[in-house]
Amino acid sequence: VAFWKKDFYPLHFSARKSEKKEEPAPAEKKKRKRHFPFRRLIRVLKSFNIKDFRLEIDTDDFVWNAYLWPVVHNIAPLRRHITVNFQGRNECRILIQNRIWRMAWAWLRGKP
Repeated sequence: VAFWKKDFYPLHFSARKSEKKEEPAPAEKKKRKRHFPFRRLIRVLKSFNIKDFRLEIDTDDFVWNAYLWPVVHNIAPLRRHITVNFQGRNECRILIQNRIWRMAWAWLRGKP
């Protein structure tokens, strides 16, 4: 091969490179996958209190509003919190309350 020269002496031991034994790499420890603490998250979410909820709906279609009004009005639990109006007003009002000690207690208590 052009521009390449190699001198080879099979009986000349000093010309040989000493072969190094490769040490096997230490086995990597399996990293334990940390699971997301869903139970803790649910407990923290349950620590929130909804103090006030109000939803006013207008679909901008009188026919749909007329269909929705008896449904909402005749179901008593919905009647207190949801209203259907014909005035073009859409509003959602919610008041959520929590205390830091309640969230901390929900996070720290029990098993994950």
